[in-house]
Formats: sequence, structure tokens, C-alpha cells
Amino acid sequence: MERENRISTKPADRGMIKELCRYLDRFWRPEGEVPEAPLSEAPHILETPCELESCEEERRRYALCGKPPKKDRLIPAVGAGIGLFLSSLKSRLNKAEETCSERLLRLIRERGRDEVEVYQKAGVDRKLFSKMRRKDYRPKAKTLYAFIIVLQLTLDDAVDLLASAGYAFSSASRLDLAVKFCVEKGIGDLDEVNNALYELGMETLP
Repeated sequence: MERENRISTKPADRGMIKELCRYLDRFWRPEGEVPEAPLSEAPHILETPCELESCEEERRRYALCGKPPKKDRLIPAVGAGIGLFLSSLKSRLNKAEETCSERLLRLIRERGRDEVEVYQKAGVDRKLFSKMRRKDYRPKAKTLYAFIIVLQLTLDDAVDLLASAGYAFSSASRLDLAVKFCVEKGIGDLDEVNNALYELGMETLP
């Protein structure tokens, strides 16, 4: 399908496009560019009543007194909520891994949506969707982006669906960030999304 044929005749939402532009300005990082994190956002260790000695001080003390450092010294916690994170991670790893096809079909069922209606709104024909039903088929990232928008997936579900096919959102890709923006805003109209992408000179979906 030609690019122009995927664009709706409905006028583009100028407010949405301006907001998307601000989002891209904030988060887009060309390949190889690593921004410095502000001091307030830099990773840090929570303060504890007992601070650890530096390696140099520890070696100096050991050399003077001839005794190894005590083994029962306090170790500061590494970040708030790490226990919950590890528990969640373990739970995910314990679950049987779904293929991309299985995950997509489950997400459609869970939302009570009709498969035909969903793939048609995503701009996919029956032949391609039949291929996508195969467990060994790996769809293109842009195709998954269209389903993510139409199904109005949460960011977690979108990330998991992409990961099941070996993809991930990248801050070096303006298209990736545009899709992520739409997910965060809960935008489910693919025509509206494509109008915005076209206005900004990006590829349309799927």
C-alpha cells in the first residue's frame, strides 16, 4: 500500500502534533549520543547510619592493626523497592515464555475484541494475519506498532509484546518514541497517529 493511501482525509490534530514534537525534543537521542543525567536523577545509594569505608582506608587500617575488617559490618540498601522488583522479575521468569503470536492473540482475547476487526483497523490483510498466527513467524516491528495502537495496550504490555519478537523501543528512533508517546497517551486511532507521523516526515504504520 502506498504511503499516501494510509493517510486519513481527517485533518491532523495540531495540538497532538505539538505535544509529540515536545516529547521528541525531550527524549530523542541520536545513535551514539548519551546525555548526562542530572545530579538529582543519577543512580545513588540510600543513606544509612553506618557508611562503608573506602577501599583505601580499609587497606590502611588492615595494614596497621593486622586484623581483617569485620564481616558483620552494615551494608547499605541498594535502591528503594529492589525487593519488589526482584520478586516481580522472578515471577515473570517463572512463567512459560509466550511466542509473539500467542501473546498477541491473548491480548486481543483479553480485551474482548474481534480478530478480524482488530487486524483490519491495524491495516493488515487476512493473508498477513494468518502468517502472524504461526508460532514461528516474526512480524515487522511496524506491524506490531499498529496492533499496539489499535489495542491501546499499556506500556508494559507493549514492551512485552515487542520483546516476544525480539524488539524494543529505542530512544535513537523517532518512530519508536512517537509510538511510545501514543501508548502513554492512550491514543487508539491509527489514522490519527499516521496523520501525525506523516506531518512530521516519518514512516506511517503498519
